[in-house]
Amino acid sequence: MATISRAGWSACPDPAVKRRLLQGRNTYNWVRRRLAWDRRREVYHLWYVGRAKHGPRRGLQAQIAAQLGVSRATVCRDFAALDLRPWGRET
Repeated sequence: MATISRAGWSACPDPAVKRRLLQGRNTYNWVRRRLAWDRRREVYHLWYVGRAKHGPRRGLQAQIAAQLGVSRATVCRDFAALDLRPWGRET
């Protein structure tokens, strides 16, 4: 996949090349977004099963991250996106 700097983008005179680069970037972003949705679905499932099995306790995010083979920070962002943090909600 080719990337282009901001200066290079404005200096590129060929609209066909710009469209090709933009389409490649859009496709890459879509694939990453789709993978994130699938991972969040799996994170929610593991959270639901883990919460029912062990209760809400410390270390659940780390266990999920280890099971999925991703960073703990990634699971933390997924928890925030799914609104699974009890301290983030007003009840």
